[in-house]
Amino acid sequence: MTKTQQSILDQKRIIQRKYSDRIILQTLKRKTKRINDKNLKPVSWPLSTSEFVNDFELIHEIKDPQYLNTLKLPKKKRLSSWADLAVSKRTLSNKRTCANPVGMSGNKNSFIILWLDANNVNTEYLNDGLMTDRKIRLDTLVNNIKTFNNKKKCLDYLSTILIEKIFFIISGSFGKTIVPLIYKHEQIQFIYIYCLNKDKHEKWTKNYSEKIHGIFNNKNDLIGKLTEDTGIYSSQNMLSSISIFNLSNKEKSVRDLNKEQAKFMWFQLLLEILLRLPSSKIAKNEMIKESKLQYYDNKFELQRINEFQKDYHSSNAIAWYTRDCFLYRLLNRSFRLQDIDIIFKFRFIITDLYDELSKLYPKFISSNDKILFVYRGQGMFVDELNNLKQNIGGLISINTFFSTTTSSEVALLFAGEGTGRPLIESVVFEIEIDTSKITKPYANIEKLSYLKTENEILFSMGTIFQIESIEELDGKIWYIKLILSSEEKELNELMNHFKNDIEKTPNLFTFGVYLYKMGDYIKAEKYFRIILRQQSMNPLDKAIIFNCIGALYDEKGNYDRALKLYKKALILQLKFKILFTDPIRLSMTFNNIGHVFDNKGQYNLALKYYKKALQTDRTLSRVSESDISAVYGNIGCVQIKQGKFRLALKNLTKALNLRLKYLPSNHPDIAITYNNIGQIYFQIGSYTDALDNYQKALDNQAKYLVPDHSSLATTFSNIGELNSELGHYTIALENYQKAVDIQQKTLPLNHPDLAIMFDNIGCVYSKKEDYDTALEYFQKALTIELISLASNHPALSTTYNNMGNAYYQQRKYLLALQNFRKALKVSLAAFLRKDLSFASIYNNMGLLYYQRTNYVKALKYHKKALEIKLIHLPIHHPDLGSSYNNIGLIYHKKGNYTMALKNYEKCVEIRLQTLPFDHPDIGITYDNIGMVYYDKEDYENALLYLKKALDIQLPLNQSYLAVTYHNLAQIYLKQKNHDMVLAYYTKYLEAQNRLTQTKT
Repeated sequence: MTKTQQSILDQKRIIQRKYSDRIILQTLKRKTKRINDKNLKPVSWPLSTSEFVNDFELIHEIKDPQYLNTLKLPKKKRLSSWADLAVSKRTLSNKRTCANPVGMSGNKNSFIILWLDANNVNTEYLNDGLMTDRKIRLDTLVNNIKTFNNKKKCLDYLSTILIEKIFFIISGSFGKTIVPLIYKHEQIQFIYIYCLNKDKHEKWTKNYSEKIHGIFNNKNDLIGKLTEDTGIYSSQNMLSSISIFNLSNKEKSVRDLNKEQAKFMWFQLLLEILLRLPSSKIAKNEMIKESKLQYYDNKFELQRINEFQKDYHSSNAIAWYTRDCFLYRLLNRSFRLQDIDIIFKFRFIITDLYDELSKLYPKFISSNDKILFVYRGQGMFVDELNNLKQNIGGLISINTFFSTTTSSEVALLFAGEGTGRPLIESVVFEIEIDTSKITKPYANIEKLSYLKTENEILFSMGTIFQIESIEELDGKIWYIKLILSSEEKELNELMNHFKNDIEKTPNLFTFGVYLYKMGDYIKAEKYFRIILRQQSMNPLDKAIIFNCIGALYDEKGNYDRALKLYKKALILQLKFKILFTDPIRLSMTFNNIGHVFDNKGQYNLALKYYKKALQTDRTLSRVSESDISAVYGNIGCVQIKQGKFRLALKNLTKALNLRLKYLPSNHPDIAITYNNIGQIYFQIGSYTDALDNYQKALDNQAKYLVPDHSSLATTFSNIGELNSELGHYTIALENYQKAVDIQQKTLPLNHPDLAIMFDNIGCVYSKKEDYDTALEYFQKALTIELISLASNHPALSTTYNNMGNAYYQQRKYLLALQNFRKALKVSLAAFLRKDLSFASIYNNMGLLYYQRTNYVKALKYHKKALEIKLIHLPIHHPDLGSSYNNIGLIYHKKGNYTMALKNYEKCVEIRLQTLPFDHPDIGITYDNIGMVYYDKEDYENALLYLKKALDIQLPLNQSYLAVTYHNLAQIYLKQKNHDMVLAYYTKYLEAQNRLTQTKT
């Protein structure tokens, strides 16, 4: 509710309703991408606590329960977009963060069980009798159960799992807060609630029934259900790894690929790089060591590994691969799980297999008919089959060495007869081969196979086929027709684009850079760490790797770890005098250090390092203009956060001009710059210019990005915030939800950016007066922030402030005060006194004093808020209009009608210049002006302004509408126009009735 209301039934006096314009909610802006640089030592803010004694005085005064029960609500609650975070952009060669790599040692299945329980005090050995019993039973399903008693560590780990299917057990104490964050994770198959009281969790779990497979208070029931659900995965753990490329997509950048296309190119590029690496005894020893580690407890398999170590030669690579032993299992599993660590360790056998097939290939195609048919039977997950159905005509890559037979009967035996349903389908591939087309090698291997199987045709890893048709036979088996594809023109063009986008020719760094640009940070980190272990790595190359790994941690929000790695890079570069040999790399390191401090909110240090990067770039004759534009962009983004909008616009305009001049028109950095410039115009209240820049960003991105690309999340967020400020709440929510959908696919589940989006969605619901839903989103945001951010991070102040506002509007004043107090405490620790964020806190303090009728203190705090806004904001910013409205409200209450009208008129002047003519905030101020004229007994002007308010409010908020109808009825009562009194009083009752029905 946004107006102070007294009972309409009191007919003895006129009820005046005025709107206090904003108890301020804070919406946070999100970054898109960033550039490269970072900072050093922490900032210590010199604050004098004595200056804030009066701020805390209110908290203690309002603790009086009698006062809490008599507090009136403020008239209107709106969300301020003080938006402190802007988008910044980054280039590569440093950036992005990543969680710890996930090893696959010991997990011999295609699924994993995660267990989050506060009682799991020891995640390695479960000493408690009950928990040990659970683990013994579950070890029969999976070799490596991951147990956690820490929410943050569990969510971090969960974010690293991209391939394996997940069965998630969670204790009742964690369930209600964690399940909303994880249930959309694509790899989570089922969730199990393990608790003491089932009834307690029945209601909230219904919202997530699609994945929650039961609530259990008995361990045997839980394990029984888990055994049933995971059994099908255990029996089908040798499914082939495939990926799809849709030829209708025309993306031209590494960033542009969707998940399936990325996987497709992942293997094509990987194979090309692996085949270029020199063979060595070291590579063979790495594979043998890993194999022994995987089978350390299997004496029979260890004997085979020793035999391999002693007798292996490249000429018998096919015999070893076709033997049912460690080599086949580990290699295929590593491809299926895309485990770059294991694949890299097996590089020598991959090369030998490819070379052996290459030797057999010419003779095989010359001795067979032009057209040849081969078959393969196997099980396939339903979602994978559906993916094939949706891409008929597209390309499919088999991402391992692919065995087939010339006998369709043999293939049918391997397919089964639908026994894996409903999760797994039986499929038979029929493959048509045109032996005249040049493809990756394949051959009949019956003479070289360990089993000497007749008519076994082995295809090389990464062989490409085209999907011709898919049909179901006899209701049990799916028949998939494939055609062996030559190196398609479109694919060759795309590969060339990748090479230009990354490097001209593949080398050791290329694959890691590709993974990084694709946003596959887990595999990128694994790969870079593999390279780091190479003995031939020189110090300056190590500095590059430290920068790359630091960028991965930076991207995931682990800023301290990123900073540590960037410092390692900087030390090496300075020690070996890179300023004289490769200053571009030094500039990138400065830029990345600056970016870490930028993310940590230490803006002065961020600017220091960004300027070091810029200074280094200016000394170079061969520096890329796009690199310089990146630094200008980063400096501009910091200045946005500092409220230095004119300087920010100057630097971002420099960045944009350089990018438009030197980059292709569809380059993603141009869209990022448009987003950032739009953010400046938004902050200064120039919404038309803001929308124009956001639209340019969106138009740019629509030309080359797939629908779920992470860069689009920023643009959707910006457009959502703008529409929220303009009062277009439905459009705002649609755009925010689009951003959330993308972030949940691309970010860790506890990433701060998700918290920001939840905060912003909560703010929109607060504007819509749906405070229960708003609080749900604020709580989601708070859960993430408490897990992932420092206790004095500014984002916590924002969320506490927003929660306080929601409770305030619900008349839950004690909860409101508790949250305002928390917000103030965080802000005092995080900000300087004149920081823009304090304006919202002072505003809310003023409204609390206003409700207590302490107009002297209320006016004091609103003037403090206005003073800070005038420092940071242009004279026509809509947030200034809010302060003038609130100050006018206080003067009105004090009976100073001249000053009230003066401030209301300033408010209207600002809002008419910056908001749409039908924005509800303009209607609010018109209503307030009308009530001043009412008190002055100038009923003509009162009617004029109230009807202006009515014209705006009519299609909008029912609570505002009801108040205006009531006020109009009172004016007509004064004029003794009883027909109009009856008409508007009837409308008032109807509006109140609609409002009551909506709330129930």
